[in-house]
Amino acid sequence: MQIIVGLGNPGGEYEGTRHNVGFSVLDRIAEKFDFEANPAVHGCASAVGTIADKETILVKPLLYMNRSGHIFRQWATKAGHIVFDDEVSFENLLVIYDDIALPLGSLRVRPAGSNGGHRGVENMINALRTKEFPRMRLGVAGEDGEINPSRWSDYVLEEFRADEKQDVESMELYAVDAVEYYVANSRQKCAAKFNRRINRSSEKNS
Repeated sequence: MQIIVGLGNPGGEYEGTRHNVGFSVLDRIAEKFDFEANPAVHGCASAVGTIADKETILVKPLLYMNRSGHIFRQWATKAGHIVFDDEVSFENLLVIYDDIALPLGSLRVRPAGSNGGHRGVENMINALRTKEFPRMRLGVAGEDGEINPSRWSDYVLEEFRADEKQDVESMELYAVDAVEYYVANSRQKCAAKFNRRINRSSEKNS
C-alpha cells in the first residue's frame, strides 16, 4: 500500500493558505481518482482508493502543523499500516508539503532531507526518528524577493493573493500528475520528469 501524507493545519480558517497546499493536493487526488473517505480516527482523516492499480491511502493529520508527525505515527500504529521497529522502511510513504524556499509553482521530489525550517517536517522527522522518507516539496514563495526568517511563520499562514491563484492551481494539478507517476514508476523517474517550476511567471520568462 502507498501512503500519501499531506501536511497542513486543520480548520476552515486555514483553507487557501500557503501552509495548506499539502491538504489541497490530497483533495485534488481524492477527487480525480474517486477516493472513498473514512471516518477520522486516531487524530487523522484518511481516504482510500487506487492509483495506477496500486492501493493508496491519503492521510491528513488533524493536529496543528507542529504536531502532525506524532499524530501521524499514532494513526499509522493504531491502524496497523506501519510497524515501527528497527527494520522499518518508509519507501511506500510520500509526504507532501509547502516550501517557502522554493518559488511558487516549483515542485521537488526528494528521497530524504532536513526539515528546512518547516515545523511540520521537523515533527515528522522527530516522530519517524529518521530523515530518510520520500517527500514532495511545493514552492509557495511569491514574487516578493527573499523573505526574512522572522516573517516565515506569518507568511505561510497568509492566503495566496488573487494574482497567484492561477499559479497555485497549476502547481497543485501538476503535483497530482506527479503523484500518479510516482506511484506507477520510481521516485528517481518521477524526480527526473517533474522536478521543475511550471507557473506562468517562469513560462513568460523562458
